[in-house]
Amino acid sequence: MACFFAAQPGDTAHDKLNTTQIRGIDSEVQKGLENLARREGISVNSAVVKTLRAALGLDKKRRTKRYHDLDHPAGTWTTADAEDFHKNTACFEQIDEAIWK
Repeated sequence: MACFFAAQPGDTAHDKLNTTQIRGIDSEVQKGLENLARREGISVNSAVVKTLRAALGLDKKRRTKRYHDLDHPAGTWTTADAEDFHKNTACFEQIDEAIWK
């Protein structure tokens, strides 16, 4: 059995450092936390805090993955390119009424 002391800046106005002792950590959880810490290059304490925040739903994660594979052409179209695009994709704006009955 292992024991951790997890400390994390609080959300109070004074930003106090809170300390919590966690007892009864079995070897499976211990190894899991150590593996997480090793993979992410963080301390075991940080792995504990990160895991607790995620389990409590306190992490503000983006729900959608952001891709950057099309960033390079952004802002490179000319007015003529945009007009051609709109002309060639106009058919996609038409609603097929038969499908929506």
